[in-house]
Amino acid sequence: MRVRSARSILAALTAVLAISAPACLRSRSEEADLILTHGIVHTLAGDDRRASAMAVLQGRLLAVGDEDQVLRHRGPRTPVLDLKGATVVPGFVDAHGPLLGAGETLLNESTGDSLYVDLADTESEEDAVQRVRARARGLPPGGWVLGKGWDEERWTRKDLPDKRLLSDIVQNNPAFLVRRDGHAAWVNHRALEAAGIGSRTPDPPGGRIVRATRSGEPSGILLDRAWEPALRRVPPLGPEDRTAALLLALQRYAALGYTAVQAEGSPGRLGLLDLGAKGDQVADLLRALAGAGRLPIRVSLLVPAPSEAAEALLLRGPEIGLADGRLDVRTVELFADGAFESRGAALLQPYADDPSTSGLGILGAEEIAAWAARGMRRGVQVAVHARGDAALRAAAEGFAKAVSLSPGADPRFRVEGLALFDAADLPALARARVIATVRPASVDAGPEGLLEERRVGAERAGRLYAFGSLLEAGLPLAGTSGSFDRPQPAILGFYCAVTRRGPDGAPPGGWHAGQRLERREALRLFTLGAAYASFHDTDAGTLVPGKWADFTVLSQDILAVPEDRLLATEVLATYVGGQPAYRRERAAGP
Repeated sequence: MRVRSARSILAALTAVLAISAPACLRSRSEEADLILTHGIVHTLAGDDRRASAMAVLQGRLLAVGDEDQVLRHRGPRTPVLDLKGATVVPGFVDAHGPLLGAGETLLNESTGDSLYVDLADTESEEDAVQRVRARARGLPPGGWVLGKGWDEERWTRKDLPDKRLLSDIVQNNPAFLVRRDGHAAWVNHRALEAAGIGSRTPDPPGGRIVRATRSGEPSGILLDRAWEPALRRVPPLGPEDRTAALLLALQRYAALGYTAVQAEGSPGRLGLLDLGAKGDQVADLLRALAGAGRLPIRVSLLVPAPSEAAEALLLRGPEIGLADGRLDVRTVELFADGAFESRGAALLQPYADDPSTSGLGILGAEEIAAWAARGMRRGVQVAVHARGDAALRAAAEGFAKAVSLSPGADPRFRVEGLALFDAADLPALARARVIATVRPASVDAGPEGLLEERRVGAERAGRLYAFGSLLEAGLPLAGTSGSFDRPQPAILGFYCAVTRRGPDGAPPGGWHAGQRLERREALRLFTLGAAYASFHDTDAGTLVPGKWADFTVLSQDILAVPEDRLLATEVLATYVGGQPAYRRERAAGP
């Protein structure tokens, strides 16, 4: 049988055919608003059945089955879309995606780096400083020079930079440069002065000022919350730019096949966490867009905590289903540690490549338990960022204590970005039904191997990103693209989950290949698993009658094609509530 080209499928997607039907004995209320036929429809329902057609009515699925069953709902004005063999899956959901920071990245790219200097491809500290110098020349004295994307692990010398060269070259302007992972800022002397950070400044809760000498002189590297005094002096984006950034991010998610995102809600510039920000800025912007009917996909906001916005959410209670189900504000996210890249992930044992530190422990079990109990009383979901095994233990103990106080509740506590675990903590997490948000693309080791493996050593590496072990332990899993500053394809995460390899095919056989997921397990990460994490599993995550008509149309069957062809899968269309949020433009030619 000849395989149809993506081009012919795209043509069908963009040319919806209105097919007249003879009158039948049926209620007009059962006449579909849209029918799709001749596809490969993976419902992911409990019986794991496959269909070929679907009918949509008033934003929800009316029927799913074969053409004979579904076309019974065709009315005289029902458009019928011939999928021509394309594959339909439940709409992808990113369980923990960047939002305002991602939009700022996209806006910066679309405006010629007008917002900050892109340092992602720099090869050395000197290279980065020269780019910053060029930007500073166009600014008045005192104007802030912003940059993002540097990573010393990609430089020739893999040492953290410091303020000396940056201060020598950029003398009249404060410089604030964010590491690729979003957990470290590199600043010069002017930025330190503006922030009031000196040798006698103590490390703040949840942050660390890296010191250059025993005298306590700041080196110019600020980890996690230590950057907040400097960040608050960085000029904010204006309202129009913020709105444009949010829309760019949401449109990119739609183009990647996502029908929903559970989004980080920090209002900080450059995608950074700013727990000291005033008000509920990101939620206010989203409410305005939702009220105007401008949200292309569904958004569930994770409000960072502790913060003024989180306290306001706990006071008023959750906002659920705004704008016909397009917006939820019901979750607070705590931070129990930092990131592996900056050795901020909190570990039970010291880092293998720096035994002087075990990371940055920010919250303990008692604090997490108190937040979890408050959330349960107010109907607010509580999530905890916990990358290291020590942070995960604090989350496990805190959540277990909260659940013991209300054993019949369904709080759906979450651990965000779970990476390293101690097996002894998994039973408590499973008993509390704690959802683990995981990023399969983290197993992309690159030519120099996985950085996290170098950080923790070979023995502990077997418990890094061990998704199969987490499933076997009974933890609900939700998938995320997990990138700090831009949406990433769910297809990439799916590929990494089933192959344990990066896009370059390395390492051969897969990194810790015993942790591979079956394809349906991997697809559920980004569909039903992520929907469950946001309490949307009764409305999304599978394609069955009565659920939202949220689905993604793909160029090939990702449950059947060979592994080496998975990354060639194209998103042809994304539908939210039965309406197209994204359709690829028709390819040129016949």
